[in-house]
Amino acid sequence: MREIEFRGRCCELANGEASEKVGQWVRGNFSSYYWAFKGMQIYKVDGYEVDPKTVGQYTGLLDSNGAKVFAGDIGCLGKEYPAVEIAYRDGSNIVMLNRKDDSYSPLHCCIKYLTVIGNIHDNPELLEASE
Repeated sequence: MREIEFRGRCCELANGEASEKVGQWVRGNFSSYYWAFKGMQIYKVDGYEVDPKTVGQYTGLLDSNGAKVFAGDIGCLGKEYPAVEIAYRDGSNIVMLNRKDDSYSPLHCCIKYLTVIGNIHDNPELLEASE
C-alpha cells in the first residue's frame, strides 16, 4: 500500500492573519472545507492553510537520490530530457510531461534515472528553458 502525502505552500490565512509559515512548503494530510461565512473554499495541508494551486500529491516513488517525487515536481533525465514535469493523467496515471514535443511517458518506467531538480511553482524557468 502506498503512502498518501501531500505538499503545499502556506499562504495568508482566510481571516487575514499571517501564519508563521507563509511562503514555506508543508507536507502531510490534505483537507478542504467550505467556509460559509467568507463564502470560500479553504485548503489545508498538515493543518496549515495552503494555496490550492501549489498542492501536489506524493506519487509513491523516489527519484535516483531517494527524494520523494510529488506531482508538480520537475525532473531531469539527462541531456535529452533536461526538464520534465511530473503530473497525473486521467486521474491516476503518473506521467512525465515533455513540453519540448508535448509528449508524456509513464513515470515508473524511468524513475531510477530521474533526479528532481525543482518544482513548477518555485522554478518555472527550468521548463521554459527546455521548450
